[in-house]
Amino acid sequence: MSNQKDLSILIPFYNEEKSINEVANKLVSTFSESKLVFIDDGSTDKSLEYIKKIKNKNIKILINEFNSGYGYSIKKGLSEVSSKYVAWFDADGEHDVHDLLSMFNKIEEKKLAMIIGKRNFSINYIRKFGKFIIKLFIRFMYNKKISDYNCGLRIFNSKLLNKYKSLLPNGYSASMTSTLIFVYNNYPFGEHEIKQNNIRKFGKSNVVINDGFKSIYNAIRVLTLFNPAIFYSKLGIIIILIGSFYSLYKAFINNIGIPTLGALIIILGILIIFFGLIADQISNLRLSQIDSDNEK
Repeated sequence: MSNQKDLSILIPFYNEEKSINEVANKLVSTFSESKLVFIDDGSTDKSLEYIKKIKNKNIKILINEFNSGYGYSIKKGLSEVSSKYVAWFDADGEHDVHDLLSMFNKIEEKKLAMIIGKRNFSINYIRKFGKFIIKLFIRFMYNKKISDYNCGLRIFNSKLLNKYKSLLPNGYSASMTSTLIFVYNNYPFGEHEIKQNNIRKFGKSNVVINDGFKSIYNAIRVLTLFNPAIFYSKLGIIIILIGSFYSLYKAFINNIGIPTLGALIIILGILIIFFGLIADQISNLRLSQIDSDNEK
């Protein structure tokens, strides 16, 4: 059995008065020795009031003056973490504390840097399709297979997560971004199949379609930060191939040389590859700065 003092749990919440009390009591009961950091993201209901009524020495409450976002709350909560591991746990009642306990034992046993909950369905078909597209994108660009890259139930090595804290966006895509950071850096990670209610136990999801577009943007953002050469090289090669096939097709049909449009497309692809090499140098400078800041 793992030492629960090695784990801190971050629980961001926004207007979860119908579930927060039950979630908090289950966490207190199951993780009696772990630090529980509740971050109120500007709630306008009684969520904060309910948390304040729970008397437990391991509970820490942080309050955002305004509704600032899931990722913002996570980053704020990390400032209170000194344990070896840190978990993220949603306050909406969808997750089971026993799954978190199993994941904690697994990350210790297998010496992982990150473990993510693996859900086997998505409630919203639009979101499900969006996640499918993003998974294809990640598989193509990263050559990694991830079943559920943005599940809210996850545990990290605290030191490594803090190293890249500044790269996490303020919104819900912080989950996906943190996953990509760890996967790209080849830190050992695992997935753990978890239980989940078919419908939210209480309230409604705060995730909107716009968050899907933000997730795609942040996937590109993370990839172009860590290895822009790969991103732009693959993009450039695809464009060069398009230009080449178009040129060959036109040359064969019209029995002439390379058409102007085809040549321009090929040149564009070459320029994108060279742009990636320049971006790679800029990326190395920024990552060196992150390493330097963490050595201080």
